[in-house]
Amino acid sequence: MKKVLICTNVGKSQAHVQMDNVLKHIGAISDLKFFPSDLALLKYLSTAQDYPDLITLDLHLPLKGGLQILKILKKDKRWKHIPVIMTCSEASTFEIEACHTAGAESFFVETILF
Repeated sequence: MKKVLICTNVGKSQAHVQMDNVLKHIGAISDLKFFPSDLALLKYLSTAQDYPDLITLDLHLPLKGGLQILKILKKDKRWKHIPVIMTCSEASTFEIEACHTAGAESFFVETILF
């Protein structure tokens, strides 16, 4: 089963709880972790023994921001292989393109995803 990390600036929202329940119910994942900030995610990854199969990042994270964290993940040899999906409640075409250029696998607008 897959291990997924979600880094969002809203914490464990109701939408994320529902997604967690559905993905676990259908057997798509075994472990889903939430991180309230970008630095909390980086701290976790820097000490992890095994890495996740997927990371989702909110574009508008506090502190460094989702795009900057994406760039950090894709430049580090330990994490660059991990697919990253960016999420946001609203984003400009420029922001979406910047995420794809930086290495995001996909970009979802949360109102559509959830």
